[in-house]
Amino acid sequence: MHYTLLQLNQLIESTLAQVFYGKTFIVLAETSEIKKSGNGHYYFDLIEKDGQTLLAKMHAVIWKSASPVITNFENTTGQKFERNLKLMLKAEVRFHTAYGLQLQVVDIDTSYTLGQIALQTQATLQLLVKNNAQHITLADGQYFTTNNKLQPKGLLKRIALITAVNSDGCNDFLHEINNNVYGYSYNVTTCYALVQGNEAATQVKQQLHYILINHKQFDAVALVRGGGSQTDFNAFDDYDLCAAVAAFPLPIIAGIGHERNVSICDLMCYKSVKTPTKAAAFFVDFHLHAEQQLDNMYNRFIANLDRNLINRNNNLENLEQDLIFYAQNVIDRQQHLHDKFEIALKHLNPEKVLQRGYAIIKKNNSIITESTKLMPRDLVQIQLKDGIKEANITH
Repeated sequence: MHYTLLQLNQLIESTLAQVFYGKTFIVLAETSEIKKSGNGHYYFDLIEKDGQTLLAKMHAVIWKSASPVITNFENTTGQKFERNLKLMLKAEVRFHTAYGLQLQVVDIDTSYTLGQIALQTQATLQLLVKNNAQHITLADGQYFTTNNKLQPKGLLKRIALITAVNSDGCNDFLHEINNNVYGYSYNVTTCYALVQGNEAATQVKQQLHYILINHKQFDAVALVRGGGSQTDFNAFDDYDLCAAVAAFPLPIIAGIGHERNVSICDLMCYKSVKTPTKAAAFFVDFHLHAEQQLDNMYNRFIANLDRNLINRNNNLENLEQDLIFYAQNVIDRQQHLHDKFEIALKHLNPEKVLQRGYAIIKKNNSIITESTKLMPRDLVQIQLKDGIKEANITH
């Protein structure tokens, strides 16, 4: 007895239907080789690997009628339905005589995918903190890095822009910063790199290395790209890139996603905004804030100067009064001393002394104050209060 291929496949189909018909299975697998047909069906392979070893493989399909499953998956997780995704699927086993065995996917567990993304992100963050303690710390649920603790000095006008060539993100940034309403001017140096895909993290790191070598030419770094799916942002969860951003000595302003996209790079950099346009606006706002601070400082200086002048004038007036008061005191004290000296001099006047019974002895018109200066037969004059008498020294 023999079977045609159709007969054999029909036998397999009926046999499998007896076991699997009406049943659904929860399957953990990785997507591979995804193709979307012109009529809206998705054909792909589901695989299971141990490292690089392929353990299992099966064809799968999501019919057009079930395609809202994919839309819900992408909207919920922010991730494209593409290859190399580890998914938890609800599927039915089907065997078709023409197309063989396949799984018909009827639902995708988005919570599983979100959990896997969160687990991977958390693992990377823990490793960054563990291995880069000098540049990254975690306190009260917030990551503090060398980069986001920088205190920029002066205006951030010399900007190194890391972006993709001719990308919307690049054009949006340049248009916003070059056409700011305040007329501020900036010197922007473009450093081109892929911002999605397998080479993105490596190329961004290379540009950061170039900027680091030439850091004296720049005040800050802008890292920008437009929005996209979660997997488009995988480069900005790269361990080495995020470590480099955390330790970078110039402020890095990242505008690499939309509202629902937060990467590890966003947590490590000086400032994270959602779009390239907002990244450019940050520099303009920073400039405006600095200008306002200068205006406030100038106004405070003028106000303080006015107050100081008023205080100085008041102090000068007070000083003038004090000087007059002190001068009068000095004059009064000097007058008092003068009067005392005058009285003392009057008491010491020789005429006054003679009137009190004293006499002055002179020899050759010189006053004698010591007896040793007189010798026998010296002629002396004795001055009394009523006249002078001469006398001879006898012994």
